[in-house]
Amino acid sequence: MIRVRILLIVVTAWFAQAQASFASPFCLPPAAADAGMMRAAPEECLFYLGWNGAGKPDANSENQTDQLLAESEIQSFISQIDSQVTALVQQALRGNPPLAPFADDLPALVKGVLTRPVALYVSKVAFGPMGPDVSAGLVINTGDQQATFAKVVAQLETMAMTRMPPGTKLEEVTVAGAKLHRAPPQPGAPVVVWGFKDNYFLVSVGADAGQGLVGRLAAGAPAAWLTKLHGQAAVARPGRTWYLNVAGILETARPFMTDSKIGATLDAVGLQGVTNISSVSGFDGTGMTSKTLIATTGEPKGLFAAVAGKPLAAADLQRVPKDATFAVAGRLDLADLVRRVMDAAAKIDPAAGDQAKRQFGELDGQLGFDLSDDLLAALGDVWCAYTTPAKATEKNPAQVGNFTVSVTVRDRRRLDKSYPAIVKLLQQAAADSDGAWTVKQSTFRGNQVYYVPLKLPQQAASNSPLPLNFDASTAGLTPCWCLTTDRLVISSTPQGLKDFLTRESDSESLAARSEVAGWFKGSDGPSVITYSDTVAGLRTLYPTVQALLPVASIGLASQGVNFQIPPLPALSTLERHARPSIFLVQRNANGLLLESHETIPVINTRSLATTGIGAALLLPAVGNARQAATRAQSTNNLKEIGLGMHTFAATHKWFPAAAGCDQQGKPLLSWRVYLLPFFGQQELYNSFHMDEPWDSPHNKTLIARMPSVYRNPNLPSANEGKTNYLAVADDKAAIQPKKGTALAEITDGTSNTILVVEVAADKAVIWTKPEDWTPSPHNPFDGLFRYPPNLFMALFADGSVQTIADTTDANSFKAMLTRNAGDVVNFGGN
Repeated sequence: MIRVRILLIVVTAWFAQAQASFASPFCLPPAAADAGMMRAAPEECLFYLGWNGAGKPDANSENQTDQLLAESEIQSFISQIDSQVTALVQQALRGNPPLAPFADDLPALVKGVLTRPVALYVSKVAFGPMGPDVSAGLVINTGDQQATFAKVVAQLETMAMTRMPPGTKLEEVTVAGAKLHRAPPQPGAPVVVWGFKDNYFLVSVGADAGQGLVGRLAAGAPAAWLTKLHGQAAVARPGRTWYLNVAGILETARPFMTDSKIGATLDAVGLQGVTNISSVSGFDGTGMTSKTLIATTGEPKGLFAAVAGKPLAAADLQRVPKDATFAVAGRLDLADLVRRVMDAAAKIDPAAGDQAKRQFGELDGQLGFDLSDDLLAALGDVWCAYTTPAKATEKNPAQVGNFTVSVTVRDRRRLDKSYPAIVKLLQQAAADSDGAWTVKQSTFRGNQVYYVPLKLPQQAASNSPLPLNFDASTAGLTPCWCLTTDRLVISSTPQGLKDFLTRESDSESLAARSEVAGWFKGSDGPSVITYSDTVAGLRTLYPTVQALLPVASIGLASQGVNFQIPPLPALSTLERHARPSIFLVQRNANGLLLESHETIPVINTRSLATTGIGAALLLPAVGNARQAATRAQSTNNLKEIGLGMHTFAATHKWFPAAAGCDQQGKPLLSWRVYLLPFFGQQELYNSFHMDEPWDSPHNKTLIARMPSVYRNPNLPSANEGKTNYLAVADDKAAIQPKKGTALAEITDGTSNTILVVEVAADKAVIWTKPEDWTPSPHNPFDGLFRYPPNLFMALFADGSVQTIADTTDANSFKAMLTRNAGDVVNFGGN
């Protein structure tokens, strides 16, 4: 466990030290290129990864990310995290005797590796009768941290030698003036040397014992492939570079690829035509940028060809509104993609290919049309998807935004055969769902519209009349679609569909935005482009992230890590430097170019590997943080219920009875209904027929409108309309079955008397039903919800929420359940 914690702390610290970026990889802003590091890579190279180190943020730079990183709030945030993590790492190391000698220097060394110029390469991998033949190298510009590096390296050498046979010594060698150490020779193992050359610490693996690496550091020119890469993927201020020689790796592996399916797979995917995949990321004139090049010989082949077709034109984005907060447009021929996948399957495994064809044939028979010819081939290849904000009105507040997808139609005649059949299948499925969902029809501007009325959790049933009222459609999620003369369009709401269908041909589209327009000026536009309004995203997510930070600290604490995440910088600070994020795929003379631009250094699509590592390390803390978050939400719900109880008491002079009753004393509705006006739910309260029971035909329709305050986050979502916040309902309790209780009647003390508890999921009840919790005389803890195990929460009559252990003395707990028994409450436990 301590190793996991150390890794977690180290990763967290230097994510922050890297100004919260997972790209570059830990170097923002990027420092100037180091000439020696650029020469480190050999001319023959299979893999290379290098970064230029971190520079100093410049508040006067034109680059928005540079300006952001120079903000005092950002610097303070980084400093607070860095100091905490350094202390925690040192504490953890000192508590582990074998690692204690590294406590003072290891944090600085790790930061040095991540923020100083570094180059790592592999130039050769072969296997022979004498063992593996590997050539590789690592170079770090230690700068002013060379003394620290030297000290830690010496400590590691001493530790390593204690594990070697007695009498074993490190060999000292001199290579081009550099004094290096060579590891004791091991049978079948490659030669390994390491040491310092000027400011560089280097490790060389291979038969030349570092000769080539030391020589390149001293003089010469960068490798031709590296110079070419920086020309093809030009970045104004490069920070990180990586290179994968796909052709060289495949050639190296070819003797071991004895299974014919391997070659067929590579050919089907298109890797046989890829020479290399490389990437350069850093800063441009505005923010951060990354350019990844998939270099091919000739036309892209296999699946790569599916995204390398005809480029988009600005007119293809005409139906995407300029105010979209997120949008993606691209060319994708589904029929061609399916054909390529089928061909690939047949090449890899002919039997599997034949089986796939049979399954498609069976599917065609079930559908009543040819899926490939009558549907996929009938659709065009221009796809657009976008999100726009919901449009709220005073009478009809919007609850969900609008997400719309459209695809062009290539052959309307063919589609007229398959489209009605698809609608009929959906209608049949709806008819077989026993009323769970339905497919309805309407018309708008001569277009046949189909829609599926849905209701989101916590959302009132729509009062919109049928057929569909497009002007009152923002009340909820109502997926809908229609087929026009040239498009198939699907939207999450009728408002989104209406906006699409009424959009004028001369309306400004996303292509008119300055951040997007430049990519369509030439003839070679992108084949895929995505746009994201960063400010809108920040405004949506930032409050949630800020609220969860204390919870994350609790989660870390539960793992034994006392780490207090400092408050985030103000949202206004980020907004000031935020610019839209752009990602695109473009065909050029060298192959496929994947390019991105953004200004806020957050997790992005260019660092999936690092993201995966970070996620794996954070999973334990995230799990505990999630538990803490749901517990915090439940605590807030109980507190709000307590506030509602006291507001009710201030109005009526007593706490509510467990149920409202008719003249014959028959319970009708729960106390939870009577608190509604005190939660701002007056309209819902007025909707109830108070003289009818909870399960009357009318009142039953209101069950689905349960307020969020009664919705426990720990309760399974399948228990719709149920709550596990139950009152302690007893003649001796503060909530009596059929009469209210004045505060003066709680003589045991409001801070000693429980009002409401959380019960287990199987004890949950319909929230309007007059049913609550009565403790078992033999086991008063029976039926209570423990989360985490052995602990449960309760709302007391003074409005406080307390956590109680089920190891508490049973008699003491029973005393908490009575209002005026004069018994003694002991919160101390046993």
